[in-house]
Amino acid sequence: MQAGGLGEIAKLRRLVAMGEDVSAADDTGWTALMAAAVAVKPESVAALLDAGARMDQRDAHGDTALIGAAAVRFGKTYIAAELVKDLLSRGAEVDLANQLGETALMWAARRGNPKCVEVLLEAGADPKRRDQSGHDALWAARTARESVTFDPALVDRYEKTLARLERK
Repeated sequence: MQAGGLGEIAKLRRLVAMGEDVSAADDTGWTALMAAAVAVKPESVAALLDAGARMDQRDAHGDTALIGAAAVRFGKTYIAAELVKDLLSRGAEVDLANQLGETALMWAARRGNPKCVEVLLEAGADPKRRDQSGHDALWAARTARESVTFDPALVDRYEKTLARLERK
């Protein structure tokens, strides 16, 4: 799991060659694939999937690697969107929801990642889908946008996110 999250490809390959279970989970259900996705390590994600990691494996809250990548808020958001695209192209289920009914699109909207929202929508994510509280992705983006008025760059990201969702 550490090797995946840190992007240590050589170590990952060595562990796989030694017979380590690439889909093994810790006590919370987290896997190396989830750690690599949340840390935005595309090479680790590719190496783990190539070694047979289970794409839509869930943690204790029902979250998947796709949800984790979509939930990236700071730093490498553009790379996270590319990672989401790669996960989808490899078979991740676009509208798979966690235990609260939250999808990757809802998380991308909440995090204000317009590129990720765009990728998910192009892949067929349902913008009208609602979580257990009755909220959709547009609601998540609007609510999150209200709390970032202090940062012009974040405001711009949320405005772009809202524009993409409002077109659907």
